[in-house]
Amino acid sequence: AAWKGNKDIVRMLLDKDANVDHQDKYGVTALMSACYFGHAEIVRMLLDKDANVDLQDSNRSTALMIAGWKGHRDIVRILLANDANVDLKNKAGSTALIYATTAGHIDIVKLMISRGVYVNARNNVGLTALMRGAIYGKKVVVELLINKGGADTNLKDNTGTIAHMYALGNGYDEIAHMLEKEKSSNNNDESSDSNKD
Repeated sequence: AAWKGNKDIVRMLLDKDANVDHQDKYGVTALMSACYFGHAEIVRMLLDKDANVDLQDSNRSTALMIAGWKGHRDIVRILLANDANVDLKNKAGSTALIYATTAGHIDIVKLMISRGVYVNARNNVGLTALMRGAIYGKKVVVELLINKGGADTNLKDNTGTIAHMYALGNGYDEIAHMLEKEKSSNNNDESSDSNKD
């Protein structure tokens, strides 16, 4: 009922004390389904009945990761207002921020940064949100991650590759230039700091 957006059936089941956190064989809950399909009112109904906002499915994905990936800004707001953990990781080591960045959802990235998300979190292969933004050409998101989130442009993934190299290799010259400029200014800051010692 949650994935179809049928509020009346969801309300009836909740009134009959249905297990709000019931998980199917893949660990998916009604909350996760409602987040996937963008049913904000059902998300509110489930959270009002104390649905576990941070429950993870069999891939350890959360409702926030799902809503962030799908671009449902209002649902992300609701989940954050209900204290969803922005820094949880799934089996791949990815966070909600990494998913929102990969999909290019600017408003959602802003929301997560405003909630104090750990911007430099790495997935299992060492990729950060900034690197994923560079790989997929998400210029505005990359700018946000650097200017508002304080993303580290010098971090390397498990292969030793930095965000600048990903942008260059994928033909995103504007992003590569921005990252190179940021990297240079960071290196200048470090050298001026070392001169003070």
